[in-house]
Amino acid sequence: MKALIKGVHQFLSDCFFNHLDIKFHITNALIAFAVISTAIISTLQLLTRSGELFEISQYANQTIVTIFTVEYILRLIIASHLWRYAFSWQGLIDLLSITPFFLYTLGFFQSFQLLLMLRGLRYLKFLEVDEVHFDNLEIINKQKHYGSLNLHDDESLIYIARRSTWIFLFEILLGSTVLSMGVITLLLVGYNPVGITTAFALSILAILLCIRAWLNHHYDGIFITTQRIIIKEQELFGSSESEIPYEFIIDIVPDNRGLWNILFQMGVINIEGGTPQDQVGFKYIRHPKIVVEKIQNARKGYLPLHLRAIQGAEI
Repeated sequence: MKALIKGVHQFLSDCFFNHLDIKFHITNALIAFAVISTAIISTLQLLTRSGELFEISQYANQTIVTIFTVEYILRLIIASHLWRYAFSWQGLIDLLSITPFFLYTLGFFQSFQLLLMLRGLRYLKFLEVDEVHFDNLEIINKQKHYGSLNLHDDESLIYIARRSTWIFLFEILLGSTVLSMGVITLLLVGYNPVGITTAFALSILAILLCIRAWLNHHYDGIFITTQRIIIKEQELFGSSESEIPYEFIIDIVPDNRGLWNILFQMGVINIEGGTPQDQVGFKYIRHPKIVVEKIQNARKGYLPLHLRAIQGAEI
């Protein structure tokens, strides 16, 4: 029995906390789908307020709230420090995503418009999606690979720099807005060939926008190792990967000018190499100055070793 409980606990921990496990990405994708569905449900309820579609949307919303409630309870159970999670910003976001529904159901407020507005708090759950934790770097360095990234035997991963979560959130909101437009079109035009075709096209566009945002946030990044930097960019129908050894880097310049960059602590990193192929820019990176500092520190530690290796080979 103890072994079974331990196995279930490990399974749930992998689903919610282990960034290196596929179960973590599947769990987060399902949660993201539930959050995006909120846009459709709220649009339907705002436009109909009664009838069969309204009833269907009510059941769908109850299902989503149930999913989020179960998720919150499971996170409380498997958290290594219960109260630390409960009062962390992740725990508060999880609680805020379900509280308005229960307060409205229990009669603490009667405004349906206020309920729809408070549902927007669910989008904060996307802010929980974060970069690989430092405690996972040790595992990556032991396995010598992370996804399609393969490390050399004498190489270690130091840091993974990701795009800003705020850009991810904006792209998801854009996709949800397009999805809501499809629902509105279907309700206004009617269930005829024009309405159905338009709604279907907008739905496909919204899904592609959300998938693109998900891929960019989870798989784009600057991987800083002890020997080189690797830049990975994932698109819907392909991907690109470029690597620049530290000995080929001439200069690294962070640029966080602009109101939005300063407000959301993001910017651009421009990397200048010895060849035209080594001229690389990466937009919307989180904390660009910190990333540049980490690259420069890794480069300073590598270049003397590289120089000694060359001198030893010449002898």
